[in-house]
This record gives sequence, structure tokens and C-alpha cells, in this order.
Amino acid sequence: MDKLNFAIVGAGLGGLAAANLLLKTGHRVRVYEQAPEIGEVGAGISLPPNAAKIIAAMGLGDELKVRANIPEKGVLRNGKTGELIQTSPFGQAVKQRFGDFYYQLHRADLISLLTEGALARDPDCLVTGHCLSSYETDPSGVTLKFENGETARADILIGADGVRSKVRAQLVGADKPEFTGYVAWRALIPLDRLPAEYARPQSNVWIGKGRNVTFYPLRGTSLLNCAMFASDSEWTAEGWNLPARMEDIHAAFEGYHPKVQAVIDAIDPAQCFQWALYGRPPIEKWINGRVALMGDAAHPMLPFLGQGASMAFEDAAVLANAFSGLVTISGALQDYQKTRPERANWVLTESAAAGQRFVSPAPTKQTFGKDGAMQMDKLFGYVPPVFA
Repeated sequence: MDKLNFAIVGAGLGGLAAANLLLKTGHRVRVYEQAPEIGEVGAGISLPPNAAKIIAAMGLGDELKVRANIPEKGVLRNGKTGELIQTSPFGQAVKQRFGDFYYQLHRADLISLLTEGALARDPDCLVTGHCLSSYETDPSGVTLKFENGETARADILIGADGVRSKVRAQLVGADKPEFTGYVAWRALIPLDRLPAEYARPQSNVWIGKGRNVTFYPLRGTSLLNCAMFASDSEWTAEGWNLPARMEDIHAAFEGYHPKVQAVIDAIDPAQCFQWALYGRPPIEKWINGRVALMGDAAHPMLPFLGQGASMAFEDAAVLANAFSGLVTISGALQDYQKTRPERANWVLTESAAAGQRFVSPAPTKQTFGKDGAMQMDKLFGYVPPVFA
């Protein structure tokens, strides 16, 4: 196939992953981001082996190891009693079984890694300050129209613009994201505010009573990432940087274990943020003509399996692989359409189901021991075609 011009809308994790892989295969890429600059946003993120192997395929695996933590295990406990429910081996055990580590790192560090990788291949590939208003297709390509009055031309448009995707709205219809019933809080806590045990290289999840708390170290032992979820709120505001009220968090997690309370007490109120989780039901149509969806634009999922970024990376890998051979544009997009929805929509559905288990009033070892969706083989063992 001749080298093509790709326009990617959205410089999030999925859009940047697609840019890296498409640039590596020799295609020309422009990533259009509505923000004026790529800044430090968000908190911690987990990268299981199915995502880590794709980053390695970009040529960024060694640098990922430098920037990320590698937890030795994941520990699941009853939020009130502290009873151990499940332990999952990570570290070398996961590496030997699935071909790469389970990583945890600051989302901003991952965005920086992917941005640097793409810019190293093409210093002009990232265009900020461009918010898509609409697009038009014709037999020879796609014309993008931006709110700043500018236009751009591409052979193929990839919508990687998140849960409120404008590309999706035009491709499949203007359905609205639905409030999932979950409210989340996030905070980054300097680990010198907490006892040394909180710096252990492990992921900690405390569940039950309609609540879920996850915390783990980031950037070595300098920060503790903390994410808290409640399933019975009517608060529906959106946005990653809305200030949280500590009294709401204390009320939500009243009665939780002292080790959880210690984390909450260590939070700087000025550095704690709240948001409502929105999602969409699964869809089967991801392409139309020369336009395709990926990541949260195609399958916005709840965070309870830690696979949101992984699914976007898998999308990027399958898409880039489809365009790496001697095929037609239509054939490559059809291959992507045939390959991805079943896998991604399964994970979307199971992430929602996992959320319900994580906030069950009386979680038990039996609940999770028989849980097929939590088996590592199904999630971590996926091998995208680019590695086949």
C-alpha cells in the first residue's frame, strides 16, 4: 500500500499510540488536539502486559521501564474488615507468563513518553489548539473542519476523541453518554506523609459497602496514587479537575478500615479532584467510509478492570497492522472492524460487571475466586495481530 495521510482527532493515549505505530510503518500522521498544549493531567494508570507489549513495539519499552513502577502483587481486601480476599502475582511472574511486566505510572509520564516517541519520528505530527467541528468525506479522502476556522485534508480520519467524541456523533449518531451511577475522587499524596508500608511495591484495592478504594506508589516511592469510587451518588458533574470536598469523602468511607482512613487523612484537600463516570453501551459499527473510531470514542469503559488504556493501545496496534500490508484502504478498515469490536466490547461489559462486584456489600473470596472475567489469561494474554 502507498503511504497514506492519517488525521487523528485527539492526543490522548489512544491517539498518540496510533500515531506512534502508524509513523513507524511509514505513514504520514497529524494528530489534532483541542487543548492549547499537552500538559500534566490525571493521576495514576495501570498498564498490563497486553498494553506494555504494544509500547515495546513502538520502540519505547526501555523508556517505559525507567518511568514506571513494577508492582510485585495486587492485593484485594474487604474495605471494612481488612480481610484478604485475593492476591494476584505481578512482577516477574507476570513477565514470564505473558511476555512483559504489569506497570503503574503517572498518566502524564505516559503521555510524555508517547508524545516524545511520535515527535521523534515527525516533529510536526502534533497540532494543538484545533477542536474539530465536523468532517466531510468524498471518494478520495476526508476534509476536517475546526472551530478556529481552519481545515485539513487526509486520506483517513481516526476518531480518538473520547467519550464525547464528535467523530462518533457524526459517524453513528448523536447519542449522549450515560451517567453510570459512579462518582470518583482522585489524589496524589506525597509518600512522606504516610508510614513506610504504603511505599511497598503493590497495588491495593479495598472494596465493599458501595465503595472501592485503590492506591499504589508512583514515581518510585515519591507519590501514592489514590482513586476512590462510590456507586450511589446523584452528583453528575463532569471534568477531571473539579475540586473535591473532603467532608464528602469522609462521609462516603465512614467505617472503612483504618489503613484506608490513613490514606484519606493524608490527602491535601487542594489536590483532590472529583468527577462523575459516564459511559456508553457497546456498538458494533466503528467505521464508515474512510473514517474509524478507536479508544473511548468507540468503547468508553469503567476503570474496574484497569483495561481502558489497554483497549485503546490494542485498537492502535490492530489498526496499524491492518495498514502495514499491501491492501486497500477499504480492506484495511474492514479488517479493523472485523477484529476489534468483539474483544473491546467484551472488556467493556466485564468492566461494568467488575464494578458491581467491587461495590458489593459483602465481598467474599468465593465471589472473586470463581470470577472468569478476572482471570489474567483473558485480559493479559491477548496477542494483537501485530505480534502474531
